[in-house]
Amino acid sequence: MLNDVEAAVLAEIDEAAIGRTLLELIAVPSVTGSAAESELQHLLAGRLERLGLDVDLWSMDLEALRAHPDFPGTEAEREEAWGLAAVTSDGGDGPTFVMQGHVDVVPPGDVAAWDGDPFVPRVTGDVVHGRGACDMKAGLVAHLAALTAIRAASDLRLYAGAGIPTLQFGPGDIRVAHSAGERVSVGEVVGVARVLAVTALRAVGTQ
Repeated sequence: MLNDVEAAVLAEIDEAAIGRTLLELIAVPSVTGSAAESELQHLLAGRLERLGLDVDLWSMDLEALRAHPDFPGTEAEREEAWGLAAVTSDGGDGPTFVMQGHVDVVPPGDVAAWDGDPFVPRVTGDVVHGRGACDMKAGLVAHLAALTAIRAASDLRLYAGAGIPTLQFGPGDIRVAHSAGERVSVGEVVGVARVLAVTALRAVGTQ
């Protein structure tokens, strides 16, 4: 049973906006270590700022990180790396709900195996095809949709982060995540956004 706040938040989840945002993020070819990876971090920072969150976007000191004795190495060469975090400023000292993800994607591999450019998202019915569709741009879109709905209809402390790397997947089928068949259903993204929103509200005890 949903309470009034939960019902109001779910009413704010916009399926059309979710579809548009998914297409926008897939179109950024944010392969690990590329300039586009940093571009997407900045794009998301702007979106989080427009939601009224306090945003921290910082350039990582790669030289210092590489020199640290516990540095584990990297999965790809890179000249820059950015961290991104955002938090509500009005949440007090109570429980905090964290949504975390990553913006980088694996290389597309053999482009000939794709039905078109892997970074030009292709829509068939409810399904969006493209590199990063389910690993994990659909997850990021679900985060943004839940955040947007919560900010529109409630007063809740949240923390959102996008970094490199994490092991969290969002909507979609992990079995196709790194293949030329990578795809995700917009309906799945909507469902995950709804679950995230209600889980966040219940985790912090909003009535």
